[in-house]
Amino acid sequence: MNINYCVLSILYLSLCYGAYKIQFFKPLGNQADLELAEIHKKEYKVYCDTSSWYFRSESELQLSDSSHIAETEMINIPCSLPHRLLLPNSAIWYTRKFLLSDTIILEVNADDGAQVWQDDRRVKSFYGDNFILFPKNGCSVIRIRVLNNAMFGGLQRVLLKVRKGKLFEFFERGANNNTRATFIQAKRDYQINPENDLNIDPAQPISFTFWGDSQGGWQTFNRLIESMNAIPQHFTIGLGDLTANGSNYNQWSSFLKCLGNMPNDLAKYLIAGNHDYDGYYDDLFPELYHLITGHIENPKPYFSWKVNQCLFIGLDGNRNFPLALDTAQLNWLDSLLVSNAGNSVRWRFILLHQPPYAQGWFGYEGDEFIRNWVDKYAEKYKIDFVLSGHVHNYERMSKQYGNHTTNFIVSGGAGGRLEPPESNSNPKMDIVIKEHHFCHISINDSIAHLKVYGIDGKLLDEFIYNKN
Repeated sequence: MNINYCVLSILYLSLCYGAYKIQFFKPLGNQADLELAEIHKKEYKVYCDTSSWYFRSESELQLSDSSHIAETEMINIPCSLPHRLLLPNSAIWYTRKFLLSDTIILEVNADDGAQVWQDDRRVKSFYGDNFILFPKNGCSVIRIRVLNNAMFGGLQRVLLKVRKGKLFEFFERGANNNTRATFIQAKRDYQINPENDLNIDPAQPISFTFWGDSQGGWQTFNRLIESMNAIPQHFTIGLGDLTANGSNYNQWSSFLKCLGNMPNDLAKYLIAGNHDYDGYYDDLFPELYHLITGHIENPKPYFSWKVNQCLFIGLDGNRNFPLALDTAQLNWLDSLLVSNAGNSVRWRFILLHQPPYAQGWFGYEGDEFIRNWVDKYAEKYKIDFVLSGHVHNYERMSKQYGNHTTNFIVSGGAGGRLEPPESNSNPKMDIVIKEHHFCHISINDSIAHLKVYGIDGKLLDEFIYNKN
């Protein structure tokens, strides 16, 4: 099909369905992005879609099954892109008509992820946020379901990639073979999510660092790593949003390069966050995360390990939409906490990306799915700490459940852009600090000593918790 004719067809469609302004999109970034730009330049013409889309929230459409979306009428509230709504943990539908005279690639940038339908056919992503649309007689109705796992979410940008040639190999082969092998090797080289419990000399305090939301801020993350390396520690924990886009090979390569600045023999436990699921919202399976953590064949989005008298439990609410701890995960968690492994320890830590309580993100009080579980079971299972990220600052709160105290720590400042100065009115956290940071805990018998360090090792907060 003649490319000029295809472009004219898209322009014609725009005259039928609203003003259409085209601009050439130049991908930015480091070496991998520049290589992608070269492929685009040779094989594709790339246009940014700036025409009107139409939107509705999923609740307004009263859909019991999203597979029946094609049976509904066209959505009729217009919007321009980028478009965002304050609809936490909700799905938003967008529609538009396209006259497709040739096969195109649709790249969808959304908060947090997207699913695509062409008329009544579900279109599966074939690489990250890229979807192939095929030509047909007459107009196609394109529907995009945006899955928002945060507070604000929506459709940010849509790119139309019109083929010059016949090949899509870059997306299927370009980064896969060598890079995948490197990622698999990284688990062994960097001691990522080791399978066995850690045994430490009981005469020594247990020492570890934790941090969250490095999320593409590699320069800041590396500066924090320099300060972490100055502290004797037995392991470190990443609390999710390790990358800004979990389906992007280059993001993970940059993240692993940062981890390479830590001692290779230091155990590194990585929890998945919502951005580590980006590009995987078709089936909610974060392939590259599982590849790096060594669980691609036997996925383990939730796991646990023991260090002497401490039990650490990593959870993942992002494998469900809306966010939730599914039945299988809850059954596993309950069995673990009533088992000998759960009963024989003195300290119990819950680790996950989304916090049950948070104040630093205006309009956000934490996530209900984990707050409900903690409020119900914190005293029964004697949960000492809940460590999380997601909100890009540092927060701390201690809460009494009967005769038991649970400490909530939000550590989401390892590199991503910090939250604005304004905080939410509730809940009332004991402290909120909006600076990049990491946390360090040392545990000696009945005392946990928390220190929080900012850029260049500046002490931001210190807290001592005595179990007795």
